Amino acid sequence: MSSLRTAALLNAYRDAGAELGAMAGMSTGLRLAQPSTERPWLTELTPVARTLLIGGSAKASLESSGLVAPSLFGISTLAQCEIAQTAPRQFLVSALPATPAELPYFTLLTDTLLLTTEYAEFAVGGPGALPLIDEIATADSGATTATAWFPTQICGIDAVLRREPAGFRVLCAPAEGPWMGAALLTRVLAVGGGLMGYLDYLDARP
Repeated sequence: MSSLRTAALLNAYRDAGAELGAMAGMSTGLRLAQPSTERPWLTELTPVARTLLIGGSAKASLESSGLVAPSLFGISTLAQCEIAQTAPRQFLVSALPATPAELPYFTLLTDTLLLTTEYAEFAVGGPGALPLIDEIATADSGATTATAWFPTQICGIDAVLRREPAGFRVLCAPAEGPWMGAALLTRVLAVGGGLMGYLDYLDARP
């Protein structure tokens, strides 16, 4: 029996004729013969590994490990990972999409917990991505310009949203992943867009 986890959009990738394969321990869509590069597109980034540092010494633990601790709700993008301060004394450390299984080593100080965590994550981009997200995100319009994670609701689900050069990234609880993925895909298809595989997404990033 396979020990691979399954991406929320795996069946949609299969139906679209995508090349399927493993990415950081998850079965997902890697490439499509004709990825949606000139239209709105959706891809799944759930394979990216993440961990939480929590506690009074979390900031000091990051800095003692040679990493940069961002301000509250800010993000530090480093060569080996991305760090977001999601609450006071709480940091979400994410692998980069290009190296989805690689997290840095941490020197943990007293009063710091290191917790492996999972989220469902999707990226939406291409022409028309801004009005598409603006339509389905219930937070004020600042959410679509935020370069840090911005709490909101998307399609009625609690989520966080972030702008990036390629479009937007959407993070939600893993249990909400299948519903969120289906809802986002419905909206993308409704405006003439389609799917991009994980490797297609890496190719399309600036």
